[in-house]
Amino acid sequence: MVLWLKKHRRITSLLYALILAFLFCIPYLFRDLLPIGHDTFFHVSRIDGLAASIKDGDFLPAIYPYKNSGFGYGSPLFYCDVMLYPFALLDVIGVPVSICYKLVIFVWTMLTAYTMSLCAERITHSFQAGTIAAAAVLFANYRITDVYVRGALGETQAFIFLPVLIEGLYIILYEKKTEQWQLAAFGLAALLMSHNLTFVLSCFLTMLLITGSSQKLNPETILACIKAIVAAFLLTVFFSLPMLEQLQSNRYYLNYYAETSDLSSGTLPLWKYFANQTVFGYSDNSLERNQQMLLNPGWFLTIAPLLWLYVRKKKPNAYITLCLILGYVNLILPSSVIPWQSLDNLKVMQFPWRLLESAVVLLAIPASAAIAFLFNQPEKIFTALILVCLCAEGIYHIYPVFHETFGMTSSMSWEDVTNGALCDPAYSATYMRVELAGGDYLPITSPDYRRLFPVIMDENYKSLSTPYEKNSTRITFTLDEKNTDQTVVLPLTWYKGYTLYHMENGRWVKMSCHQDDHGLVSFYAKSSGKYKCVYLNTPLRNICIVISLVSWCFFLLSLLKRTRMKVSTTHGLKARGLAAGSSSTSVAR
Repeated sequence: MVLWLKKHRRITSLLYALILAFLFCIPYLFRDLLPIGHDTFFHVSRIDGLAASIKDGDFLPAIYPYKNSGFGYGSPLFYCDVMLYPFALLDVIGVPVSICYKLVIFVWTMLTAYTMSLCAERITHSFQAGTIAAAAVLFANYRITDVYVRGALGETQAFIFLPVLIEGLYIILYEKKTEQWQLAAFGLAALLMSHNLTFVLSCFLTMLLITGSSQKLNPETILACIKAIVAAFLLTVFFSLPMLEQLQSNRYYLNYYAETSDLSSGTLPLWKYFANQTVFGYSDNSLERNQQMLLNPGWFLTIAPLLWLYVRKKKPNAYITLCLILGYVNLILPSSVIPWQSLDNLKVMQFPWRLLESAVVLLAIPASAAIAFLFNQPEKIFTALILVCLCAEGIYHIYPVFHETFGMTSSMSWEDVTNGALCDPAYSATYMRVELAGGDYLPITSPDYRRLFPVIMDENYKSLSTPYEKNSTRITFTLDEKNTDQTVVLPLTWYKGYTLYHMENGRWVKMSCHQDDHGLVSFYAKSSGKYKCVYLNTPLRNICIVISLVSWCFFLLSLLKRTRMKVSTTHGLKARGLAAGSSSTSVAR
């Protein structure tokens, strides 16, 4: 069995990742409760919204039409939901949405362990290092806080693909396998489809890894890096350019937060680097210490990477050293010593401690490499002890989750939540906070939705007593003569793409519509009759979807071609080996 596992390293890594995921998700697996973190409601709502759109036949939604009391929310335009499809489909067939969310965490935790182990193993040339790196990243304090305290699903997803990007760049720059640029391309593209801010930070990380490896650059490696970057852009253009188009078309709360956020409140004073107890709190430095959540990689990833400074003299590896340097840079930069209050151009980050995600992954590589080299005994007893300690400490940090009692059970539907089963659904907000969280993607002029009913209104927001039918993003209604010659406001939050039609002589005629002073769809009704308003993809979004579909086809074909060439080469080498073996045998005879 041991020999079989050694031979099939990928399967071994997958089984190991499955075990680590089981340990990490213990609070989810042994209780029928989904504890609610800062943004858990929002991400559960994304799964529910995607499932509702799929039921309506909209498989790449731009708007979740039933969110925010039916006014709709353009979350998919700004926060890519593509990787939630498998779990939304489970919701469609009747799996409770809380279980779907737990499965997201379990699957993504397993994939994080798997990609991290493969990344570290390839760079360090040690399977032993891969096992250590996977456990170190999975049970890093920062990642535990991401999952169980913050409910930061986007960052949790990004943890899967940061190792993929780092490994992909290593293949190009250090192994000189320039024909294998696809892994770096996929890693960068998947990061954008996971979390926008992590993607932006990863672009800077990519540039630093490339420039830090300048001695490895030549025309072939430069071309391979360019191919990876261009491919990543084309693969994700269906999301990136329409998002930028929407951001240019309006001002959103997202813009306001980026302009007014206080970066210094999210810095790390010295004591935060060595705190080691999970706290279900917040990051604001003005709070008491026992109310501030745990935001550091943990003692192991803070100290163990330094061992590489000793090991590299005996076993030099420039890429590991580069990961060490960049890892500690990302670890130190969020410090309160840095004058973040003066760095206005970086406010889009929201919190300096976001850099710790990259620090966790980068530092895991030199830490695991050093330990694998220092304790490279045949019996691997020290490695086993380190893994046990990492998992035990991780479980210690996860254990407080068992004391959390505020959460969703499998018998609770999302409708129950929006009806107030757990809390006021619009607590401390003027909108449905459980669905929209900070309301980042609402127009900055949005009204107080709590005071509005989803009805057709006049410009003073008084009901016109005009019934309407809603199907996905389309509403149809009929205006009486008494309701014409005035501005009509529809119960729809404005996003570029909403289009209005009026039935004239048996055909739909396009009319002008716009957003009113409070960010709702409105138009001037000149005549009575039947109307419909529907969200249609902008021309740019339609073009970008086609470009991405074609790009994915070429990308997959290139992967298939490379796989076939690899198999063909392997068979050829085996055949030559057999021929040589037969020849030598005949000579011996």
